[in-house]
Amino acid sequence: MIWRIIVFASLSGVIGAENSGDLVVDLPGVLFQTNFSTYSGVLYANVEQTWKMQYLLFESKSDPSTDPLIVWYSGGPGCSGISEVFQEHAPFYVTGDGGSLFENVFGWNAKANFLIVDSPIGVGFSFDSNNMSYSEADDSQTAQQNYVALKDFFNRAQTKYKGREFFIAGVSFAGVYIPMLSAIIAEDDSFPAQFKGLAIGDGLIHVEMLNNALILWSFYHGRISLKDWETLKSKECCDPNPDSDSCDWSKFLITRNGFDFEGDNTTCGKILQPIMQAPEHVNAMNYYHACYDNSEFKGSQDRTITLSSRGNPAEQFNRDSTDSLNGYSCWSGGPTYVYLNNVAVQKALNVDQQFLDAKKEMGNCNGDVYEQYVFSNPDMRPYFERIVAKVSNFHILIYNGDAICNFLGCAKFIDSIAKPLSFSDPEARERWYFRGALAGFYQRYRNEQKNISMDVTTINGGGHLSPIDRPGPTFLMINNFIRDISCNYSNTDELDVNPQLSPLLESVQTTTGTSEESNSPQTTTETSGKSNSPQTTTTTSKGAQEYCNLLFEVLIMKSRVKLKFNLEERPGGHARFLVGNLALYCGESSRRLTPDTLVPDKPTSTLVFCRFLLLHFLPFIDSKMTEPPPEYSEAIRTGISLGANPSQCEANMIPLLSQAVLDQSATIVKLEKQIELQNDEIKLLKAKVDDLQIFHGERRRNVALELFCALIIFFFVVAFIRLFRTR
Repeated sequence: MIWRIIVFASLSGVIGAENSGDLVVDLPGVLFQTNFSTYSGVLYANVEQTWKMQYLLFESKSDPSTDPLIVWYSGGPGCSGISEVFQEHAPFYVTGDGGSLFENVFGWNAKANFLIVDSPIGVGFSFDSNNMSYSEADDSQTAQQNYVALKDFFNRAQTKYKGREFFIAGVSFAGVYIPMLSAIIAEDDSFPAQFKGLAIGDGLIHVEMLNNALILWSFYHGRISLKDWETLKSKECCDPNPDSDSCDWSKFLITRNGFDFEGDNTTCGKILQPIMQAPEHVNAMNYYHACYDNSEFKGSQDRTITLSSRGNPAEQFNRDSTDSLNGYSCWSGGPTYVYLNNVAVQKALNVDQQFLDAKKEMGNCNGDVYEQYVFSNPDMRPYFERIVAKVSNFHILIYNGDAICNFLGCAKFIDSIAKPLSFSDPEARERWYFRGALAGFYQRYRNEQKNISMDVTTINGGGHLSPIDRPGPTFLMINNFIRDISCNYSNTDELDVNPQLSPLLESVQTTTGTSEESNSPQTTTETSGKSNSPQTTTTTSKGAQEYCNLLFEVLIMKSRVKLKFNLEERPGGHARFLVGNLALYCGESSRRLTPDTLVPDKPTSTLVFCRFLLLHFLPFIDSKMTEPPPEYSEAIRTGISLGANPSQCEANMIPLLSQAVLDQSATIVKLEKQIELQNDEIKLLKAKVDDLQIFHGERRRNVALELFCALIIFFFVVAFIRLFRTR
């Protein structure tokens, strides 16, 4: 069964907006109560209003009327910011089937209004109304598109944000977009909002430095042998220099577009070739984040580009992860692709009707934009110079995970521009912490005269897309960046770093069907309940009964064979499978729940309780069960002691379990019948074989008799001839 859950939210206390038509009121699949407004619509990126950029705005959970605005751009070039945030730092994550949205408690709209723009034209839902296939882009055109569209946001789409403090942030190739856009804004004295800072994650801010840093990083992470390293340090590959950190190996690299590189045919280039390509079975986005299954990992281009010829982007992600903090990257691309290509979702996001009529596919990344992009600014130094020359009271953050566009190259770049731009020597390198654990290191440069700071920050365990791998630490980092209370990224003042999951929605309208355009019959059912959220006056989503039912459907009805195997043969494996799927479909982004980790000091909710209950109760399922086993009552007592409300699941637990057991038993009966039929077929085959054996046995006996008779006749003939001759 395919579930579609449509949420109709009417929030009280919502700040009025001139373009209220962009309000998202029916986002499909939301499973929890929200306390923020969402807007989505079109921004015009040229005067003619033919370039239409899609935006998505999650307003702040705290105080949307005064909190600052973060504007987010994705990289690529050619990747959708809207697709990316559903995998990283939106308040929603997409479930593994692509049909529902569960909560990301570390969404970036906790203390800020969070705006995402699909850029450039041709990416995501952004398009040219004169040419739906338009995919031409270059640095200057993209910067101009972003500038015009952002002004349109403040001047037309959401005028209530006029004059608001805002920050621009992005990742990867946005390391080109952001400085170029920021320079234009900084030089525009009449820009309609207060530009206060920029943040770039793993940005492509200096190609040569980043390539050389990747080679250094690769040696110190075991990717280059000692013998090859000696060659790379020799005069053949490195100019005479006692410091190998200063070698310029980029001259042995060749490129067709300025951002994809491979080694040339020299000795040095051949050593570098495998370094410039991600090896098979390695997560290119995070070298130490293990993703595994029984298929080949296609990681060389990751989500940076998904060409149409490669089919569904889900094929580029593996299905499991060893990440202890619920890193999301192993399976996020496929479900997000499915969700955002649902017509109901696109309509809810106010995607332009022309886009809908064209039945255009919304890809995580646009291969045509990537292939045709003209890159002409491999060094962002001139744009940082323009920015610093015009701004004051400004904050710059360069943050990095571990691998691509890594911290070595970005740190070297910032260090190289600091002194020429009148920044002081860097302050001491400091540790920063998240929930008491080391989260990374940071270092600050200051321009005291203009009150500008530049922070170089690392995220421990993060990859190229740190909000995926380390959502909690990245959440803390970005909030300290926009508040800039002090140079202390461990600061948790007025910020909850242990956020609890929101209550589930209890009034439900579920629709069975694939989409509004589906030809299959659709059935609507509704179960009402009392909402725990004072902001929500009318809500529809999956209630407690449907929620539990979905769990059982996924975990038992669709996986009964695997569960049966694990229950009988590998109970530990069963527990891991069950918990993993509960996290996948119900979602707690901050931790993986097990009985051992469910203790009183952990955040607890009915959702958590239901997981606990299921985890302890399912192994005791019996087809003859008429009443709850002792383990059920024990689980309820434990849940109550932790502050959960078991009544939502308790009332329906036994019927649901009974139905699940009946379905399971029915399937087993079907399997047994299939086995019986197969056994009957085997018996028939054996009978046929026996008949054949009897036939061949009789045939062999007949042939032997015929041969014997022939020999007797032969001997009689010979004897007769000899007798005749003697006479």
